Amino acid sequence: MAFLTGLALQAKLTLSKSALVAIAATESRHNTWSLIDVFKSSPFAGPTDTVFPYANEILDFTNVWVINGSCPAENPVFPSPRQNLPSMSPSLSTKSIAPGSVLTLNFTQPHNQPHFAPGTDYYAVFFHGVYNISVPFDTTNNSTVIPSEIEALGIIIVVIADKEGAPTKENVLAGPLILPESPAVLASIY
Repeated sequence: MAFLTGLALQAKLTLSKSALVAIAATESRHNTWSLIDVFKSSPFAGPTDTVFPYANEILDFTNVWVINGSCPAENPVFPSPRQNLPSMSPSLSTKSIAPGSVLTLNFTQPHNQPHFAPGTDYYAVFFHGVYNISVPFDTTNNSTVIPSEIEALGIIIVVIADKEGAPTKENVLAGPLILPESPAVLASIY
């Protein structure tokens, strides 16, 4: 749903907007089912309804599964436009995805690393539910602290930005990192 919310904002044609609303309705039903049946929690508005405004950044995240040369040369760059942001993942030193815990990040592409200017403030921007929360990002050890507003269930999307709140996609320097916050998923990661 985080992806669809941002993508619906980009649609220009009425037909495209209609298709995205139909897809969002189906995904909302899937989300409700998983909350009730899988996570045994309330299906009503909460942190699983994470809103993320930059849909192409989520699409770009899927490029790691595209095999070079597997698409016809006539195909445009995917997604379009593509920011080609550095990917990130939680470091093994991150023991918990919980409010107040330290989140240390690895930038996972050796050929695509973020560049941080000395003396400049950078932020880890957490999108969770309807929250957009910025906390300082320490570029010396690539770490931040997970904000206390984060709830115990749902999706957290994190980006590194050069402005609080990542007000435009151009302010996003790395990410997104998608952290599913469920006990079953976390147990499989750690």
